[in-house]
Amino acid sequence: MVSEPAVRVVWGAALTLFPDVLLRCLLRTPSGRTGRAAVQALGVRHIVQGAVPARGILSPGWRTVLDASHAVSMAGLALGSKRWRGAALTDFCVACAFTLSSVRAARAVGAGGRTG
Repeated sequence: MVSEPAVRVVWGAALTLFPDVLLRCLLRTPSGRTGRAAVQALGVRHIVQGAVPARGILSPGWRTVLDASHAVSMAGLALGSKRWRGAALTDFCVACAFTLSSVRAARAVGAGGRTG
């Protein structure tokens, strides 16, 4: 089974390296300077957050908080912006998946399991 941090790093790399492709093809949102910068910033965040568990810097509980707050912000963006609604809903789903993964990791740590 592939670990959540590995998936997060690969997803972050794709966002960082190919923002225009993801905006146009996957999210069906027009590419532009603002969209490109937002997607790349999100990609860098995912890379960093994916690398952090290996270093033990950020607990699964805090990863859950970060992912859940990101999901909430994407729900707000989807509600408030017609232009970014599709991208925000897609990212909301991704953030929810990472939140659930973080919750699972936090429960494993709480039960004496391994992190990651």
